[in-house]
Order: sequence, then structure tokens, then C-alpha cells
Amino acid sequence: EMDTIEHNNFQETLKIVFDDEISELKRTFNAMATRIKKLIEDVYETRLHLLQFQFDPHFLYNTLDTIHWMADRHNAQDIAYSVEQLSDYLRFSLSHKSSVTLLTELEHLRAYYNIQKIKYEDLIELCFDIPVHLLHCKTIPFALQPIVENAIRHGMRNERDVLLINIEGKNDTDVLILTVRDNGKGIGAEKLSEITDSLNNRDSYLSESLGLRNVHRRLQAAFGEQYGISVFGKIDHGATITLQFPMSD
Repeated sequence: EMDTIEHNNFQETLKIVFDDEISELKRTFNAMATRIKKLIEDVYETRLHLLQFQFDPHFLYNTLDTIHWMADRHNAQDIAYSVEQLSDYLRFSLSHKSSVTLLTELEHLRAYYNIQKIKYEDLIELCFDIPVHLLHCKTIPFALQPIVENAIRHGMRNERDVLLINIEGKNDTDVLILTVRDNGKGIGAEKLSEITDSLNNRDSYLSESLGLRNVHRRLQAAFGEQYGISVFGKIDHGATITLQFPMSD
């Protein structure tokens, strides 16, 4: 029966008749086969989605350039500005690079923030406090944008209070530490525990922390299990996310 696994057939399971050590091994084997089958299905579904969303970026850029030209022609400066920021954002998003400099990541984040400012106007403010010597260090793409997006989505209190998001950078010997801190609604103890479990437990799932989990997993895959993100926060005291990864250029 185990030979079916060798031929990539994960549908078959081992029959369990007795309640002994061999049967326990069979249960473990069946659970492993089921897990592998689920992982293969997930990978297939992900690849299918990627294929469905493939398109020619040059067509997209040319279309946006045309819209930008039309907006300028009609003196619609707000539309021209929006299209320009969206073009910058998409150009980075579709570059498919495995690593970028921190400076490039911040430029991409700035484009994202500028787009959000069009919607929220003065209700969000983004500040940077990062030493110049850290800007050449390499990191993964989309390390900061999902975290800022999460802060905007879950941190805004109302339509009056300004959400302040501050990003600080420093190095501890050869480790680069980025801290994203906001003054939003904060995180309750129970929710904080769920988010932390979602980050550290591969079998845990929490839709609200998918962006954070994605960054955490990609940092660990790129630099090692000892790196990643940590989440802190209290209700009415904002949230703090720290990213840690090795300094490299």
C-alpha cells in the first residue's frame, strides 16, 4: 500500500485493523499523506491563480501613460497625480525581484502612501526616521507596505483623529531593525495572542494577519528562522511591529 505514495498517489490510505504500534504508524502515515495531498493542492491552486493573473505590463504602463496625458491635457492635475503614483507602485510590484535595497522599498511605500492620501487626505501621516547608512541594505520586496496597509485598515479610529505611522530604523551590530509604530486603535490581548500564534504556527490561520504572516514567512525564508517580525500593542495605545533581518548589501 505504501508503494502508491512513491508513485505520487496520495489518495490511498493504509487500512487500520488493530490498535497497536503498527496501527499507530499507519495513522501517522495516513495523516502525512493527507497533509502532502493538501500542500500539493495548495501549490497547484496558487500556480493556477498566478497564471490567471499574468498580463503584459507594458500594455498597462502605456494605458496609464495615456490616461496621465489625457488628464494633463484637461488640466485634471489630481487625476494625473493619482495615475503617476499608481504607475510607480505597479512598476515596483511587477518587477519580480527577490531582493531590493531598503531605499527602493521605502520609495515603493511612499508611492503606496501617496495613493492612500488621495482617499484619506489629512487623516493619515507617514514619517521616516532611518539613518542614511542603512538605506543601501538589502531586504525583501513588500516588507513594509503590507504592515502600513494593515495599520491603515485596522488602526484608524474615526474620521476625525489623524493616524500617525512612524517607521524607525537602526542596527544592532549586524542586524537591521525596522519599527513601524502607529497611534491607532491598538490591539487587545486576545487578538494579539491570536496574531502571534498565526505568525509562529504554520497550521494557524487568521485572515486579519495574512499580510503580517506573509512578511514574516518571507523574511524567514530569505534570511533564516531567527529573523522575522514581532507584534506588540494595547487597546487605545496603538500597535508596534518590528522587523529584523541581517544587514547586507
